[in-house]
Amino acid sequence: MARDIALITGSSKGLGLVIAKMLASKNVKVILTGRSQFDLNQALSAFPNNEHTAFIVDFCQDTECDQLLDFLVEKKLIPTTLVHNLGGRVEGDIFPLDSEALRRSLKFNLEIAVKINEKFLPYMLKRGQGKIIHIGSDASLTGRASPAYVIAKAALNGYIKTMSQFYAKNSILICGVLPGIMEHENSVWAQKKINQPEYYQKKLEQMPLGRFGTVEEIAIFVSELAKNGSMMCTGGLFELCGAAR
Repeated sequence: MARDIALITGSSKGLGLVIAKMLASKNVKVILTGRSQFDLNQALSAFPNNEHTAFIVDFCQDTECDQLLDFLVEKKLIPTTLVHNLGGRVEGDIFPLDSEALRRSLKFNLEIAVKINEKFLPYMLKRGQGKIIHIGSDASLTGRASPAYVIAKAALNGYIKTMSQFYAKNSILICGVLPGIMEHENSVWAQKKINQPEYYQKKLEQMPLGRFGTVEEIAIFVSELAKNGSMMCTGGLFELCGAAR
């Protein structure tokens, strides 16, 4: 049986990189992506051999996105697994909400993933199986984040639900993982700890676990889904928030 290949967006550091490392340890060939050549070089150096691949790409630039996807097809680096880890708050994402900020957020948090899925779904259909995992946010359910971000992630949930129903018969697992607050080096919350210590502490006190989540905790779940998840997981929106609300 052919070896699994996983394309992981936003994987030069943080959660995406940890997911990539865990999948590599499960004998999955990983394709890393990021916007910084330096970060990608650093990321690749963490792997024990040179069988994995990294590409510098800004998926928000349509031409760069198209070029990478076409290149992967040309080189027969067709992913059997897609892990969509791009997302976040865009500039201007505040109330009153500006329509341009909303458009940027929808592109960053939803449309890029849709485009990548459309590119590789035909190959998954031909193969008779595949896995597509979207990293969302528990804010899509609670509304506790910037407005355009919440709207885009909530739209992503709807996309996952309807798409999973359509492709279930084709043995393509499609689901979402919705983490709560994660704190790691250079993360938004690591910065808040320094720049907004009172706000950071107030939020921390609201956590039932007494702490925020770690990227390792989320990555373990995602990598297990990507490698061994059953079709009963399709359509699932898995909250990983430590009972926070």
